[in-house]
Amino acid sequence: MLIRSLAELAGTTPKAVRLYERLGLLGPVPRRGRYRVFDATHVEAVLLVRRAQRFGFGLRELAATRSRDGAIDWALMARLVQERQAELAAERQHLQALEIELAQAAAGLVACDRAGALPRAVGCLQTSKAGSPPAAGAGLDSAPRVTPTVAVLPHFPPSS
Repeated sequence: MLIRSLAELAGTTPKAVRLYERLGLLGPVPRRGRYRVFDATHVEAVLLVRRAQRFGFGLRELAATRSRDGAIDWALMARLVQERQAELAAERQHLQALEIELAQAAAGLVACDRAGALPRAVGCLQTSKAGSPPAAGAGLDSAPRVTPTVAVLPHFPPSS
């Protein structure tokens, strides 16, 4: 098949296929005259590249898993996948902690609003916890009660 057919089957563009070939991601591509001739193995290679990109892998990173003859180093690929899993786990923990902080900040803002804190108060986002953090994924209604830490900026009269 020609490049356009491959691109359509794999859900990409001929330009992307050319890039994948230039980076060595497709393995050897035979030619018939001026035309590249692709087969089912090339479709699979493009689909593999596109899936790996969805997982956050870059093209150069994927190219490093290919030998000069186009063979994939599956052990290296597995190692990269495991590393990506660890990165995602760390990112998930970070996001969960951030979610808890945001829930506490939101509760602090509500408390400041109820207390009638001055618009120039800068501490409404800084809260002190009075309980355990909410469960992961819990909404603001289940956030712990917080005591707002309000710091009011001093007011200086304008100089004459």
